[in-house]
This record gives sequence, structure tokens and C-alpha cells, in this order.
Amino acid sequence: MFPRKQIKANARAALSANYWPVVGYPLLLGLLLVVIMVVLAIGPILSLGGLPDASSIATTEAALAKNLGTTLLTDTVSILLSVFFINVLAAGELFFYYKFYSGSRGDFGTFFEGFKNGLYLHVVGGMFLMSLFISLWSLIFVLPGTILAVIGFTSLMLTGSGEVMFIIGAILYIAGIVLAFVKAYQYSMIPYLLIDKPEFTVSDCFNMTKKMTKGNKWNLFVLDLSFIGWILLSFLTVFILAIFYVGPYMRLASAGAYDYLKRIHMPEATEGPVFQSASYEADYASVEQPADNTGTLNNTTNDDIFDE
Repeated sequence: MFPRKQIKANARAALSANYWPVVGYPLLLGLLLVVIMVVLAIGPILSLGGLPDASSIATTEAALAKNLGTTLLTDTVSILLSVFFINVLAAGELFFYYKFYSGSRGDFGTFFEGFKNGLYLHVVGGMFLMSLFISLWSLIFVLPGTILAVIGFTSLMLTGSGEVMFIIGAILYIAGIVLAFVKAYQYSMIPYLLIDKPEFTVSDCFNMTKKMTKGNKWNLFVLDLSFIGWILLSFLTVFILAIFYVGPYMRLASAGAYDYLKRIHMPEATEGPVFQSASYEADYASVEQPADNTGTLNNTTNDDIFDE
């Protein structure tokens, strides 16, 4: 049994015990990233001499080529920034929440763990491959599905036939999206492992995340789905609730899932979370460990989408 209720209770306890650092540090990081993005966005505009007015909109081939070159440069910088900076920060952010969930506490510097102790290229490579593989897996169905759907739709508009091809394309496209979600859950432990287990190679991290999530991808999906009520409330509060409660709560719960699966597959590497619900010991003790150590557990726990 995947202990979703206990993981979420522990996450709430960790959030309650460390509310301001858990909320404040990510908020500060977010503001810093906004400033960086604004600077990067303004740079190309200034290089073109500022914002154009109606009388100076580019119409010549040379001006259009210059604008295209600027756009390509901006896109290239954005991609490089994502691969070599944002992805590393994303891994550090997940590790930040894991430290608070496990009771060791993090600070603003924890976001930059991926840049320290010779881990940088290790984290860059692992995060890049994770994103690449998820994209490639989805393209197996998304690409042919998109082509068939476009051809079918065009044929339907021009000749009145082609609905079968359009439907097949749509089904393939949806299958690709579903496969991308499955692979995202399969690889979801990689950001934690890249920093938490620096002795692992990137290949080791991929093998371990597959082992940890085998039989648990549905459990991880249900864990995320159990926050649907909070997510809807966040929309109603213009995401203010997401910033100050729901976001940190969800990330701590995700860290709790990593902690739980890590204790199954690497019991010597963790002592379990410090912030525990009253029933934590009894509930976790009742979880049967799989004989083959694969972590294949069934979810039979029902909890409220707001309070659990």
C-alpha cells in the first residue's frame, strides 16, 4: 500500500514547522528569475533601438532579416539558459523541499546545490537527457498523429472525406501525450537522485528511477491528482494560495514520495522524515515491503482532496 495519506500528513507537518523558509526562499528565487528574464527580454529590444512605433515598423528585407536574427538569438539564449541554468535550479529546488521534508532543513544556497562540488555537468547532463527522452517518447505517437490529423482534416475540408485518418491521428496524438506523462513519472526521481546521490552516474540515476517507480507510477499520479481541490482553489485566488500554501505543500509531498521510495530501495541511505503525523510509525510499519524489492505497491487509501 502506497502511504499517500501519511506522506501528505508529513508534508503538512514539515510545512507548518518551517513555513516561512519553505515559502520565502522559493518566492525570493522566483523574483530573482523574473528579474533575469526581464533583463534578457529587454536586451534584444534595446539592441534594435527601443520599441518601434507605427511609422517605423520594419518592412524591408534587411530589417526583417535583422528581426529574425534577433528572434533566433533570443530563442537560442533561452534554450541554453534552460539547459545550463534553469534545469539545474529546478533540481536544486526539488532537493530543497526534500531536505525540509527529511528534517535536515535547507536554505537559499540549497537551490544552487547542482552548481557545487563538481555536480554541475552531472546535473546538466542528467536533466537534459531526462527532458530529451520524455520528448522523444512522446514524439513516437505525437509526430505521426499530428501529420495524420492535419492530412485528414485538410482532406475533410477539401473533399468531405478523411475523417477516419483525422480520428486515427487524434488518437495517436493523445496516446503520445499519455506516454509523455507516463515517462515523466518514470523519470520523476532523477532530479532528486542527481543531487542526493552524487556517487551515482547519470546511467545509475536512470536505472534507479525506473526501479523506484516500477508499479508506482499510478500511485504518483494519484498523489498529484489528490491535490485537485487545492489547485482549483488556487485558480479562484489568482494563484495567491498556490504561492503561499498549495505549491510548497505539493512539492513537499512529492519529496515525501521520493523519501518513501528511497527508503524501500536504498534503506541504508535514509532515516525517514523527522516531521511525522501521529499515526506515522504505525502506518509505515504496516506497509509490506515487496519481496523482490521492486517497490510494487498498490494504492488502496482514499483521502479527501483538500485535507489529506
